[in-house]
Amino acid sequence: MLLGVKGPKALRLAGESADGVHCAVLASPEHVARVRQTAGAGRPRFTVIAYVLTAISRDGRHAREAVRPLIAHYLGVLHGQSILLDAGLGPDRTRPFREALDRGAAAAHLVDDALIDAVAVAGTPEHCRRQLARWAEAGLDAPIAVLPRDAERAGADRALRGDPGAGVAGGAVDHAIRRAHPDLYRGHDVPGAVREALRHPADRAPVRAARVRLGVGATTT
Repeated sequence: MLLGVKGPKALRLAGESADGVHCAVLASPEHVARVRQTAGAGRPRFTVIAYVLTAISRDGRHAREAVRPLIAHYLGVLHGQSILLDAGLGPDRTRPFREALDRGAAAAHLVDDALIDAVAVAGTPEHCRRQLARWAEAGLDAPIAVLPRDAERAGADRALRGDPGAGVAGGAVDHAIRRAHPDLYRGHDVPGAVREALRHPADRAPVRAARVRLGVGATTT
């Protein structure tokens, strides 16, 4: 049983009663490390997975532009919450996103490259490989790729054939992430019920979660 929790009290409860934690969107390597320290302390087979905003393309600028609206939206939704504090994003940093959300205004232009690297994996395959290494080192067992709405399997197929303008989407994210950082796939399988649950979107925001079947395992403590 994995719990989808992020606050300190709920993480302690997860450490007492669950087999792992499913981190929310806008988790970060720093948040994963806190989950490990709070809920998974002394439990080497405690599973930590996370929704990760993902866009991989040979055109790194295109990939990063694709995730800016999603990051802006979620920063407004999660303004002031501990999951953002873990990434060093305090209320002063995220307040403009909440204000834009309340007004129904776009705020993607406020998302700079540092914000993208803090809470997403987006860019060229080489850049994403380095980013995924940070998540793995923090203790993440498996990322669940959350893709921009416009990502399509056709774009994925083009990217894997070498088209520099194509993005990676759908089932191809699994292949791309495996190539980028195979250490994120190790050990026992995710329970079937968990895999089935992960076939649903991350939440009601305009995104969809990639249907990625991942294996996770013990993390070295």
